[in-house]
Amino acid sequence: MKGYETVAALLVIVPSSWAQPQTQGDVKFTLSWQEAHQGTNGWVNGALGNAVGGTAGQIDPGEGALFRVTIDMSGTAAGDGTGSPLTWAPSLLAGSSGAGSLSGYWSGDFDLVGDGGAATAGGTWSDSTMSYSVSVRRRLLNNWTAGAHIGTPDASGAMLTDVQPAQTGLDASSLTHGNHQVCFQALWIPSYATAESSHVVNWQVTLGSLALPAMVAALDNEYESGFHLPVPLTVQTNFSAGVVVPLVPAPGSVVLLGLGGVAAVRPRRRGRARRSCRE
Repeated sequence: MKGYETVAALLVIVPSSWAQPQTQGDVKFTLSWQEAHQGTNGWVNGALGNAVGGTAGQIDPGEGALFRVTIDMSGTAAGDGTGSPLTWAPSLLAGSSGAGSLSGYWSGDFDLVGDGGAATAGGTWSDSTMSYSVSVRRRLLNNWTAGAHIGTPDASGAMLTDVQPAQTGLDASSLTHGNHQVCFQALWIPSYATAESSHVVNWQVTLGSLALPAMVAALDNEYESGFHLPVPLTVQTNFSAGVVVPLVPAPGSVVLLGLGGVAAVRPRRRGRARRSCRE
């Protein structure tokens, strides 16, 4: 049972000795976004796309940015021994041979950060409840559901920390072997109702605050001889370039700005009129 216990433990903590990549390859997390808008009952009926009358490609009042993160592995994954070859120290997992092939993605940890966590990226995030439609709910997708680590929003909403997509299983051939799969989505709703002008928010996907490296699972060459456990291996963690989310100011803020300017001028005019009468 030692091998099984080791695999289970890997889902909880990565030993410090695994801080550096131990095998070939890498995992890349790529960030993308698209507009989403409220339905007739708010975000309960939220949907993808631009709201009627809104500005396509920008976030209008009542809209949000739906972020998605895609997983890419540098090798070819398969569950029948035909994946990219991998090697490791046999002592890493008791009973393993030290050689095999890429079976699939295993685990990772990342943050979503807007403008470095600055106030310009303030807002709120969708959650996993029925307050949001499935299309915009914050959740892990496909089979990347182990532990349900869907991130923790900071107080301002400018960050979402420690999203941890992973998969489990005690049979390497039963894992999801596909590459380039969307693993996570989350809706960000900006707080900019009083914005005086259009501006953009720069978002990046970065290494999570727990600094857990990405891992892939290997299928041992001795699979046919009875060693079915996936062998989790630490690989290089890479991230895509950031994305830019343009915001459109709330119409009311422009009106209020104009009224404020008028109010600032009128008192001075009345003051000049009273001085003329005294003269």
